[in-house]
Amino acid sequence: MPSGYKSIKILNDAQIRYSRDNSHVLLDGIRATSWYNDGYWAGFEGQDFEAMIDLGSEMTIGSVQVGFLEDQNAWIFLPDKVEVLVSSNGNKYEQMETGIKNEIIPYAQKRIKDFGHLFEPRKVQFIKIKAHNIKICPDWHAGAGGKAWLFIDEIIIN
Repeated sequence: MPSGYKSIKILNDAQIRYSRDNSHVLLDGIRATSWYNDGYWAGFEGQDFEAMIDLGSEMTIGSVQVGFLEDQNAWIFLPDKVEVLVSSNGNKYEQMETGIKNEIIPYAQKRIKDFGHLFEPRKVQFIKIKAHNIKICPDWHAGAGGKAWLFIDEIIIN
């Protein structure tokens, strides 16, 4: 992460029991473990994750990487899509790629997976991130029809 970032605004609240300080919640440089209750994950039940990062001034960046947890035994799934948009002025945003799509693998092992967006380096000040929660546990899952969790950890900007 470039030094001097200003703020992150999470546009929808994490569940109280799985939330961290919103001021630097996902930009503190500390990676979570594979245990969802280690205090470093932000958990979203049945809803998407959306955030806007203000770097404080224009900086040249070429990648945005976001970490997620998958622990299907705890009803935690990877997002089915992650979108990254960048802007130099906060008004007009450019979407990086069309969003990384992810196929949910039934009965996957517990893991941490980073979703990365690499792009031609450009000067930006604002970054929007949206991770799409699958929202409902799939038919093959023990919690079929129940709300699925989305757990997000570190956002790394280079």
